[in-house]
Amino acid sequence: MAPSSPGAPHIFELAQLLLVPCGPGRILWAWLESPPALEDRPHYLIAQSGGKFILTNQVLPRGRVRRSAWWPCSNSDSRLLSLRMNTDFLAARNSNSNELTDFQAVILAGGRGTRMLPITAAIPKPMIPVNGKPFLHYQLELLARFGLRRALLLVAYLGEQIEAYFGKGAGLGMDLTYSHEQEPLGTGGALKNAAVQLDPHFVVLNGDTYLPIDYCALLQSFRAKNNSAMIVAYRPVAKASEDLLSRLPKNLAVSVDGRVTAYRKREPEGLTHIDAGVLVLRKEILDMISPRRKCSLEEEIFPQLIAQHRMEAWATTEAFYDMGTPAGLDALSARLG
Repeated sequence: MAPSSPGAPHIFELAQLLLVPCGPGRILWAWLESPPALEDRPHYLIAQSGGKFILTNQVLPRGRVRRSAWWPCSNSDSRLLSLRMNTDFLAARNSNSNELTDFQAVILAGGRGTRMLPITAAIPKPMIPVNGKPFLHYQLELLARFGLRRALLLVAYLGEQIEAYFGKGAGLGMDLTYSHEQEPLGTGGALKNAAVQLDPHFVVLNGDTYLPIDYCALLQSFRAKNNSAMIVAYRPVAKASEDLLSRLPKNLAVSVDGRVTAYRKREPEGLTHIDAGVLVLRKEILDMISPRRKCSLEEEIFPQLIAQHRMEAWATTEAFYDMGTPAGLDALSARLG
């Protein structure tokens, strides 16, 4: 690699980095194992792009400490595998963007949670305790940290427990409303059932998935792409420490320009990413769904959007946590503990 001017960005493969941690919330310093033409000096890790990390060779003055938007995930050899997002830092940086924080959040919270029986025989899946608080509490706190304080909860099975616990959201500083399904309608049917309560565009979260990403960045990208749908696509990291995710089959294909070209829950051959449980939608897509009919977004609507080139991907290497299985719940408890 040819030398460049001081402060200019360099892009290096993940395997070339050796982590030197500075503690939570501080600058992440890294050295190249064999730094070409860079004088073997520390480099400040500033961003992430696809499977690579962008570094700058500008050395900050000794003792000058800034907070970082990322925390490291490393293996036993201290080799950097991926970065875990510091959501508190990013939320503080972005929470003053009124244009973005006016987005409505929608949480699919109506599933029966059969994989979590017998716990879900008495409580709905989003109310399963995680370190002493209902799982849904963490989801709502995460949204609130990014200024997303209006949320519509789509509830069905034992949904009255959710409404009784959270009410109108005053305890979280949020404005919560509810849409009740009298019978299971699927992900698409639940949205159609709530159509009169939906904004022209909204961000949708699975009610059993915790994904600590920069929601303001996601919404900015959705606005910039100006398409009908955008799905958060997890890109598995080689030798990642999140064992549960490494076992999940890929179900998305993403083109080089960021458009979703395939979504399949079966036959993962040729697919590159995993649906991370968050997407942004325009309300107009509900015109594809008949009223009072069970409908799966994934099986019925996504293929149409993909065929019409109306679905974008927002790629991330940030791990997501599915608390809908005992193993996933244990992993989430450790993450949030």
